[in-house]
Amino acid sequence: MTTPNRLSLQRDRAALLVIDIQSRLCTAMNPDRLSRVRQNTLRLVEGAKVLGLPLEHLFIIVLE
Repeated sequence: MTTPNRLSLQRDRAALLVIDIQSRLCTAMNPDRLSRVRQNTLRLVEGAKVLGLPLEHLFIIVLE
């Protein structure tokens, strides 16, 4: 049996927590940066779904 790397994630002990991306914050952000935040957040959520990780307290409001 191998020793787990202390930086590796264990699926049964991992979850994704996305904390309230607020519309007021979005309007104050640079549009390019907001786009990157939105894309990266969606990638993380989709990756968590693929891995079967729980999504905790998922409150996302993103202006289009």
